[in-house]
Amino acid sequence: MTEKLEQDPRTLGPDPELRIRYYQDTDTLVLTTDCPGPYGENVARDLVAKSNAEGEVTGMVLEHAAKLLRPYLFPES
Repeated sequence: MTEKLEQDPRTLGPDPELRIRYYQDTDTLVLTTDCPGPYGENVARDLVAKSNAEGEVTGMVLEHAAKLLRPYLFPES
């Protein structure tokens, strides 16, 4: 059974849209909402959580994405 999460009452609009971008030249994967925040905090090596002024996480940045994710996406390679 899946649990339905209710939208935060402080937000008046619809749930933010997830945007995913991969930059091959820097091997960087960026996942953001339609309202990305300017602040960043290292979560782990090569992983940064982006947040807005209220401290809400609005995105994630993964550096060396292909190198890190390849074993999970293509385990037989």
